Amino acid sequence: MANSKTDTQFTAYANVDTTPGASGYWTTGVCMRDEQVQKMWFSIRGTSTSVVTLQFKCEGDADWSTNEEISTSGRKLIEGGGAYVYWRAGIANDTDYVDEVTFGFDW
Repeated sequence: MANSKTDTQFTAYANVDTTPGASGYWTTGVCMRDEQVQKMWFSIRGTSTSVVTLQFKCEGDADWSTNEEISTSGRKLIEGGGAYVYWRAGIANDTDYVDEVTFGFDW
């Protein structure tokens, strides 16, 4: 299989099942303000031990900032629709990939 993204009206998920390479593999960026919500969930599904990096980017920023690196399954609540803060998650590089993992956002 190949790495893939699944974006719907209420979700932005990625499944990584092959080594993503040096530039990583990321979900589509999500902005709570664009989605008109004040809360969304970030989750890692399954039993993978791959390291998923959660990042944000504020309007006007040149680059993404790392919020957290997570290697266990679970859910994390992200609150506040701030002034066009975008969120994304991904396997940041080939050394963070261990085994298949599904992760992303829902609201």
